[in-house]
Amino acid sequence: MAAGLGCGAFVVSFRGHRLGLVFEPGTERLAEAVQRMYAPYLSERGGDDAPATLVVRAAVLPSGGEAVAFAAWGGVAAEPHRRPPPLPSGPVAFGDAVSLIRARIQYQLCTDAADCLMLHAASARRDGRMLVFPALSGSGKTSLCAWLCGQGFEVQGDELVAVDADGRWAQGFRHPLNVKHRGLDLVRGMPWLEAMQAAAVSVPVGELWPWVVQPQTRPAPLCGLIFITWSAGASLQTEPLGAATAAAILLRCLVNARNLPLNGGPWVLRLARQTPTWRVVYSDYDELLDWLDTQLPGQASA
Repeated sequence: MAAGLGCGAFVVSFRGHRLGLVFEPGTERLAEAVQRMYAPYLSERGGDDAPATLVVRAAVLPSGGEAVAFAAWGGVAAEPHRRPPPLPSGPVAFGDAVSLIRARIQYQLCTDAADCLMLHAASARRDGRMLVFPALSGSGKTSLCAWLCGQGFEVQGDELVAVDADGRWAQGFRHPLNVKHRGLDLVRGMPWLEAMQAAAVSVPVGELWPWVVQPQTRPAPLCGLIFITWSAGASLQTEPLGAATAAAILLRCLVNARNLPLNGGPWVLRLARQTPTWRVVYSDYDELLDWLDTQLPGQASA
């Protein structure tokens, strides 16, 4: 879908899970920003579409600045533990509104997902195979994804990955890169990302960099799970993990556990048993790339 369509009713879809977005007149700038960030997943909403919906309305901050307000959701699950956090009660500034919409998209895509593992993880595909980097915030996923973009990898996102129930295939969701303040200088120095930087949107924690060329991601065979930690000055350390240890870490990164049998435990353990898994500490990206090359041997059909 082309960006710049302005206000209207849209649906964000990923693997059959959807969020409706309605941008009312006066919210054109925010609508166009969201359309740039989620173009591959966005379609105009037809009359029969009725997913949970977020309505965005023009507003003014007490200081007089541009703002938007959010209407109540429709289609919210009846169970209290599955409802999203409350929406702000008053006007919200542009950057805060972008962050809220990004968070709500992720929430809605995961809240009903019961056919796969939704992991807080980055993902990168090369030679038809997928590496997944599960990690909590602050581990360096975004900076790693930004760097891999210039090393022949098809990066499928720095935030959310769906792994099929049998643990064989993985597919990333391309949120805009979530570049925190502490990582801006590093990522701005990567020349292959100049077009993304030019389209960046400032948010409270840093900047969101939309994918300029962003086709729909495709599932690929999963060939490795890598739990990364960037540490200044560290030499490369790689540790193969046993299934129990890997499963325990994966459970901390599982965002749809409540939808799965036994909170996803059996699926996670199967994934950990059948997939090569490592804990990796690094500071030098070239050193890390040399090691990653050993984990993607040969060629595979795309």
